[in-house]
Amino acid sequence: MIQWRCRTLVVRAFCDVGRNKAEVLVERFNQFGATNWVAKAERFTATSETLSWRDGGIVLFGCVDNAPARKELHKAMHSFARSGCVYVDAGNANRSGNVIVGMSAEVNGCKVVYPTVYDLYKAQLDEWKPVLGDSCSHEESIQRQDFGLNDMMAVLSSQVLWQLVRHGKCAYQMASVDFETGVMQSFQPDPDYWSMFGYVVSTE
Repeated sequence: MIQWRCRTLVVRAFCDVGRNKAEVLVERFNQFGATNWVAKAERFTATSETLSWRDGGIVLFGCVDNAPARKELHKAMHSFARSGCVYVDAGNANRSGNVIVGMSAEVNGCKVVYPTVYDLYKAQLDEWKPVLGDSCSHEESIQRQDFGLNDMMAVLSSQVLWQLVRHGKCAYQMASVDFETGVMQSFQPDPDYWSMFGYVVSTE
C-alpha cells in the first residue's frame, strides 16, 4: 500500500495526507470524469484477484522504480497472452526517461509478442538491489530531477493508450526523451533492434 507523505505536499493537497494514492486518484476521476472506477489498495502480483474477472483486452501501466514489480507486471502480461495484454512501462532517471510497450496476444490466429522492459533489460533487473532513498515524488528527488520529466513520462505513456483506442494501432514500441540534450526518439518494433539488448525472438 502506498500513501501520501507530508513531503509530497509540494504537488498534493493537505486533505490527502495519509490516504492511499490509488483511492485518491480514482476518487478524483470519478468526481470529475463521470466514471465509476474502483480502486484496489493492494500490492499487485501476476495472480492478483484484481485481474481474475477480466477475459482479456487488458492494458497494464507500470510506473515503478523496482525490479520485482516489473517482473510481476511482465508475468501478468504473459498470463493473458491468449486474450491479449499490453504492458506499458515508464521509467526515468534524473534527466531522461523511456516508455517501453510490451505485448502478448493472438492476432488473426498467430501469436504476437513484443518484448517487455524486463525482456530487454533482464540482466540489469535480475541484478537489481534496493537503493535506500526517496522516490520521484519526494521533495529531495524533485530538487534533483529535471522539471516536467514525470509529466512527460505520463504523457508518453497515455499516448500509447490513446493511439490504440483512437487509431487502432501505435506506430512505435519505445519512446525516449533526454532533457539534457533535448532529444526525443521513438523506435518501431524491430527484432534486429531487440537483439541489441540480447533478446532473441522465439521461433516456437
